[in-house]
Amino acid sequence: KKNDVVFKEYVKGNFHSIARNLREEVTEGKHDGTEPEVHSTDIEYRTCSVAVNRIIRKDLPLEIKQAVLEKLESTLTQVSDYIINITFIMNMVLLELRNCDMIIQGSFNIANILPDGFLPSQDCTIEHTIGPLPVADSFTKGFSMLMEHQHIGLIHSYYFDSVGAKETNLNKHPAQMAIFMALESSGIERGKFKETSLKSHEMVNALVDVTTNMKNMWSTPKIFYGLMNSLLDVLLRVHLAPNREAKYRSYIQKRTEERSKKDSQQSVDDNSRTSIFANLPRNARKNIVRDEEYKEKKHEAKIKRKSEEAHKWKAKVDTRRADPGNTTDLTRRRLRCLKSALKSLLLNDRKDAFSIDDLKKECYDVEEKEAYPCLLILNALKPYIPKKGRFVIAHQLPFCILANNALLYVGYKKFYRKFCPQPSGSTLHALRIDGSSLYQILTRLPCALAVFNYDNYLIESVEEARQNKDTVFSALFDMNAI
Repeated sequence: KKNDVVFKEYVKGNFHSIARNLREEVTEGKHDGTEPEVHSTDIEYRTCSVAVNRIIRKDLPLEIKQAVLEKLESTLTQVSDYIINITFIMNMVLLELRNCDMIIQGSFNIANILPDGFLPSQDCTIEHTIGPLPVADSFTKGFSMLMEHQHIGLIHSYYFDSVGAKETNLNKHPAQMAIFMALESSGIERGKFKETSLKSHEMVNALVDVTTNMKNMWSTPKIFYGLMNSLLDVLLRVHLAPNREAKYRSYIQKRTEERSKKDSQQSVDDNSRTSIFANLPRNARKNIVRDEEYKEKKHEAKIKRKSEEAHKWKAKVDTRRADPGNTTDLTRRRLRCLKSALKSLLLNDRKDAFSIDDLKKECYDVEEKEAYPCLLILNALKPYIPKKGRFVIAHQLPFCILANNALLYVGYKKFYRKFCPQPSGSTLHALRIDGSSLYQILTRLPCALAVFNYDNYLIESVEEARQNKDTVFSALFDMNAI
């Protein structure tokens, strides 16, 4: 007990001198020219979305609260614009790949994998698409990082960063630089989006969301295998069941024309009915609206039950009514067998080219009229199939782009797949904040706010804000509510 009394008296008499010495040691450590060590606990967070009004401190003065809310609202809008802009550039990169002969071995004529004389869809203007990747080329080694975290970061520094990407760093990535140079013809030049008031940490946090969404989208080869199945189905039907496929396509085209004609007539009728409806009594208008809502729900239920399969049943009926003597089209069961054989051969890493013997090993009863289309499809698509150990996004993209363009060429727009997240331009995205980004938001001009730590010392840098993140958050938010 006596020791406790002595200790308390010592602390009471020497507290200020000890605190001053400790502050001087910390200050000297900050200016010694070395970077502070950042642990993973300072970087990795589990984040969630929340309304600001629920967690902001209630005791803040009204003027400060209003200034903070305006800063957060402005940042929220700018971050949403940043996400849309960088996603736009990523989509432009994917579009440019189709014509970028500097990286890919030439282009590919879609008509080469279709029967002679096949007419493309009326809505499609694409005739050539991306070629296969070279097997071994030092120039295309950097292509493997396309749409990965490092590549998206390079896009950010090239187009958005106020400092910009260093030339020494850009020279290490000739494949990406070739794409950037190709984008200049579309008006997307270096540093085009750097005129933004967003600070570095605010953009980095938004960039993490973009990178994570892209990674989640390609976390499995679902897009690749889905397009492979759709493309093989369509190509086999076009080659080996041309009559049935032509009738189905004509039926779909006729149904589309009828729908567009009906929509145009409905718009004219709606304009003529507007004046009549406006002159009706109030109760009559309410009854009409109620009846229309009931009919709409009733028709929607029917559509969900029947309309999805209507065109398939119609095509089957037309097939049954066809000339029974016409036996040139293969059955659907046979097409499924051939598709399974083609898919197995395409995914076989031990073969780069195929012959009739390879096809017969996989499907022993293949006939001569089936062999030529199958070998044509196999040898055309095989250079696009990545090895099992190289199933990164970049090596899947050439085949996926080819499949998308070929399906559009044939007229199957419903199988078209997107390769990049598509953020909505009409909605605001959740603002992801940490200690560093929140400090930059609060201290941004105009109306910069000063942030102090628990010892009433001014926080003057992002590094200090990172080390005192609890203080930065507590200055604005109610931590108990969080």
